[in-house]
Amino acid sequence: MGIVFYIVAARLLTPSDIGVIAALQFAIAIYTTVSILSLQTAAAKYMSEEIGRRRPEIAAEISVLTLKIVAVSSILILCLAYLSSPLLAAKLLGDPSKSLLFIIAFLSAFFGVLTQMHVSFFQGVQRLDLFAITNIVMVLVSSGLAVLAVLLGYGLAGVVIAWLASQVVGLALSVFFYRRCLPLASMSGYPASRLFRFAFPLLLLGLLGLVTSWSDRMVFLALSGRLSNLGIYDLAVRGSLTLSVIPYAVGIAVLPAFSELYGRTGKEGMSRATKISTRYLAYLIFPAAIGLAAISETSLTFLFGKGYSLAGLPLTILSVAYIMTAYNVVFMTALQAIGETGVFVKIAVATMVVQTSLVIVLSPSLGMLGPTLARTAMQVVGFAYPLYVLRRRIDVEIDTKAAGGAALASCLMALPISLVDGMLKGLLATPYRFVLDVLLGVLLYSILVILLRLLEKNDLELLRQVAPKEAGSILDLLERFLPDK
Repeated sequence: MGIVFYIVAARLLTPSDIGVIAALQFAIAIYTTVSILSLQTAAAKYMSEEIGRRRPEIAAEISVLTLKIVAVSSILILCLAYLSSPLLAAKLLGDPSKSLLFIIAFLSAFFGVLTQMHVSFFQGVQRLDLFAITNIVMVLVSSGLAVLAVLLGYGLAGVVIAWLASQVVGLALSVFFYRRCLPLASMSGYPASRLFRFAFPLLLLGLLGLVTSWSDRMVFLALSGRLSNLGIYDLAVRGSLTLSVIPYAVGIAVLPAFSELYGRTGKEGMSRATKISTRYLAYLIFPAAIGLAAISETSLTFLFGKGYSLAGLPLTILSVAYIMTAYNVVFMTALQAIGETGVFVKIAVATMVVQTSLVIVLSPSLGMLGPTLARTAMQVVGFAYPLYVLRRRIDVEIDTKAAGGAALASCLMALPISLVDGMLKGLLATPYRFVLDVLLGVLLYSILVILLRLLEKNDLELLRQVAPKEAGSILDLLERFLPDK
């Protein structure tokens, strides 16, 4: 669900309701991962290969075969999910009468799985325009209907029905778009075993990633037994994940060159590429993460209302810890570029074990800080383990000078912002205070970047690629104060 939905829902629903939504999304994630069997990725890969060989009828056969397998798998899992819904409602929500919420959620997941398969077919036939249109429509319909349901007072029932409606719309749209993408399928007997051999490692990795992503929240719920605590903590996690746009943006601008560099120049080129990407990443992730940590309580109140201010400390910790996750994106991409994907499962197991173990140990005595520290420890492992493996394969360089300078400038920026925010707490309404904090942070960090001589003129080229067009005039002004080297 999008951030807009949570901004509305957090003000009209209770923290317990937000906790229920988190539990339902966890159930949907399990259903989707298990029933789709990672065949959406296999379909996209092998359909693309057959299209490249000018055999579209074989590509069509692959789409039919994978869709049949996933449809059967989804129906079987749906029957099992239906039977287990009362138990899930009793264990996760403490009320077996709420099983209907799970039933509708699982039904929406069923249609969602079929939609995902068709969307993967768009990738396979290289119709990324249809891929984008379908996803955008689904997001808009899902968020729009869910927000409308909450505003009209339909509560959780309205939310899950909105999910179901959006998935039905997505499936209908994707089927309509896909029906003329390929000719009729051949009957050559394409081997399903080939698809499963490719998909099984991805399925295992997906399951491990799912457990890692949710174990802190679900184990915390199991130990605390309070959906309201889960709802508050869940929004702290989601708040920290808003920072994910930064490594994603850097990845678009810098990281696609990794594979090309490795193929052309070998390990030496990879080493330089890693240093460049971590340099730019540092200048973006440090101020965003530390700035969010400095005004975490104000940010939560601004976005979700006063009832979630208790998540201030968890958000502060998770925001700073996310810096390591951002670096993890660089390391994992570099490992993928040099073909070291076999270690991904080991990394996933290590992070899962660390997080799950610590949340079990810490939550009974520390409450909400337990899963917070457990997730932080997981991020430490997710930072250190890939870096260790990468350093054994190539002479990897991290721009520690850029990281140190960005961290210093960010801390110097965060201190006055935090002080100003505290002084204005009773004098200025939260929305105005939040906007003032952000503007002051951008101004202070820009000044500190110039005073500390952190950027050079050629560094602005990356910023121009990832920043909005409206920021062009600001970057032009900043460029005047920067050294050439």
